[in-house]
Amino acid sequence: MAEVVLDQVSKIFGSAKAVDNIRLRIADGEFFTLLGPSGCGKTTTLRLVAGLELADAGTIRIGEREVTRVPPAERRIAMVFQNYALYPHMTIAENISYPLRLRKVPAETRAAKIRAVAEKLRIGHLLDRMPAQISGGQQQRVAVARAMVQDPLVYLFDEPLSNLDAKLRLEARRFLKHLQRETGVTAIYVTHDQTEAMALSDRMAVLKDGKLMQVAPPEEIYRRPANAFVAGFVGSPPMNLIEGKVEGAKFVAGQLAVDLSRTVNLPPGSTATLGIRPEQIQLSSRPSALAGVIDDVEPLGNEQIVTVLVAEVPWLVRVTEKTAPRLGERVSIHFEPSALHLFGPDGTRAG
Repeated sequence: MAEVVLDQVSKIFGSAKAVDNIRLRIADGEFFTLLGPSGCGKTTTLRLVAGLELADAGTIRIGEREVTRVPPAERRIAMVFQNYALYPHMTIAENISYPLRLRKVPAETRAAKIRAVAEKLRIGHLLDRMPAQISGGQQQRVAVARAMVQDPLVYLFDEPLSNLDAKLRLEARRFLKHLQRETGVTAIYVTHDQTEAMALSDRMAVLKDGKLMQVAPPEEIYRRPANAFVAGFVGSPPMNLIEGKVEGAKFVAGQLAVDLSRTVNLPPGSTATLGIRPEQIQLSSRPSALAGVIDDVEPLGNEQIVTVLVAEVPWLVRVTEKTAPRLGERVSIHFEPSALHLFGPDGTRAG
């Protein structure tokens, strides 16, 4: 187990900064997730920790040791890749033991470690099979077993669930979280799936264009996003984000006017973005200042995602009532003013 520290780390590919002056401290035994869209720098950051890429600036420390220029094999990390990287010509037992063979661990010790890890992960009955003869979920466990036999200080996971179907992904997510809690080993996990990140993480970092947007526990990121990008990226369906201006204690966007019911730290006439989560809005048939018409209904089984046009501005609303709203129906939307988020001209939180 070990703390992982990145201090002003940057990585440049050609003219593009893939990782831009990142400072992170990941606690010993923490499950930490790097979350963001494709191309945001999350996998490059993971590869820098692994030693598969070398930083152009800054330092990386694992435990008490600086490893910025240390080869991957000497960092005591174990990485699980998106495609699991199993050798198709080797049995499951041979795949699991491969890193131990590279270290010239005696055969008897290797066999004992393989048996112990395979039983823990419930794949002991698969050891004589080939990778093509087992399911995707079982292949994922084999990849984790190969990481575990190395007794690493840190687990690195690069989108390991993306090739699984929805049911297997849920099972595998629970398995990884349980495994990390049981072993207590520091884990760094990369994903573009914010549901995975919220479910797995003790803390998470949201990245955009190689920069850190926010680092916090999942609940804090969801409840109090640091900027409009985080607000729109984290949440399913995403937060409603409406561009307009602040005029006194009101937010105005075209014909839409919303009472903020509080003083905001922005000069009158400032460009701003108003945000609210779809689940914090209620529909009503009562007339109100925020009256509109239902423009779309997306049934999702136990809920519907309804789009309401208010003064030509679309609002997403999560509806859980059994009676589904109808297209073209006139409704009003209601919410508590405390549920509103306000972001300033540069996108940072203003209230």
